[in-house]
Amino acid sequence: MAVNLKLEVAGAGELRTKLQKLDSELKMKIREKLAEVGALIRERARELAPVRTGMLKAGIYSQLTDWTLKIGAKAPYARYVEFGTRWIRPRHFLLNAIEENLIRIENAFHEAVSSAVSEAST
Repeated sequence: MAVNLKLEVAGAGELRTKLQKLDSELKMKIREKLAEVGALIRERARELAPVRTGMLKAGIYSQLTDWTLKIGAKAPYARYVEFGTRWIRPRHFLLNAIEENLIRIENAFHEAVSSAVSEAST
C-alpha cells in the first residue's frame, strides 16, 4: 500500500521559492545522513561477519542511490552464512548490523529534515 501526496503552490512566489529550496536541501541532507549511516552499518557488519578467508568480510558494501540505501555482501555464499542452511546455523551479520542502527536511521531523517527546514527558512 502506498500513500501519495501532491502539493501544488499557486502564486505566492516567496513561498514557492522556499519550498523548492527545501526540497533540494532536504534531498541533499538525507543523502548525506544516509551515506553516514550506511558506512556505520557496513563497518558493523564487517565486525560481525565470521572470518575464515576474509572474502565475506571484504565484500560487505553499502550503496546509496537516490533514496535507497543498500547493504549487502558480494561473496557468493553470503546468503548461506546470513540465513543458514539445513546444516549451518544462521549468522545474521547483516541483519544484526542493520537492526543495531535502526535508531540512527530514524535520527538521520529527523536531523536532515530539521536542518533542511531551518536552512530553507533563512
